[in-house]
Amino acid sequence: MPDHFFRNTGAVIRHGGNQAYYSPVMDYIQMPPFEAFRDAAGYTAVLSHEATHYAVSQIMPHGRFSERGPAPSAMRRSA
Repeated sequence: MPDHFFRNTGAVIRHGGNQAYYSPVMDYIQMPPFEAFRDAAGYTAVLSHEATHYAVSQIMPHGRFSERGPAPSAMRRSA
């Protein structure tokens, strides 16, 4: 497991249950047990996804942009 990388993010990572998510209110990442995944790559892919949500909360801690709202014009791709 790529523990070293994720440990250095500063995110609190909890294991248990059968869902993966980032809780912005409680500020932790919830992951199913490692054994619930087919392989280390699957676990790492899901943890990376949840760590992205954690990173956004650190970059924009006051929720200037909603995850569900439109992208700010500076972030939109030009055609």
